[in-house]
Amino acid sequence: MDTGVARRRTRWQDEAGTWGRHVGVPVLAAIALLTAVSTLVGWLVVDGGGGALDRIDVRAAEDLAASRTSTLDAVTSAIDALASTATVSVLWLAAVVAFAWRTRRPAVPIFLVAAIGGEKLTYLLTTLTVDRPRPPVTKLGH
Repeated sequence: MDTGVARRRTRWQDEAGTWGRHVGVPVLAAIALLTAVSTLVGWLVVDGGGGALDRIDVRAAEDLAASRTSTLDAVTSAIDALASTATVSVLWLAAVVAFAWRTRRPAVPIFLVAAIGGEKLTYLLTTLTVDRPRPPVTKLGH
């Protein structure tokens, strides 16, 4: 193996290990904290204040649904397609690979994994924990 390639691989691995130790634990703590906060807010909306927050939230959804237009519906559908799990996953993986290849450093790929993966994990854990039906309006997306 070319010594330059071996030297780069070793530097990348060393740097990634440092990132994992010094950044990984705080990132996991932040994900846990964000999940706890969003779960508490979800429980407040569902059960807090005798259902007042839930009624306000449902009313806001109904007001937004009442003011829909075909143009805004089309824009919302396009954005919904871009935000789908499959699209985000493919773009996320492509960005991680592209930045790892382009920069030859682990900082940006690790940041992308932590930021987007942390958001997806927080959302998943919150929705599994907070049992709340969707507002009674016609859905535009999935």
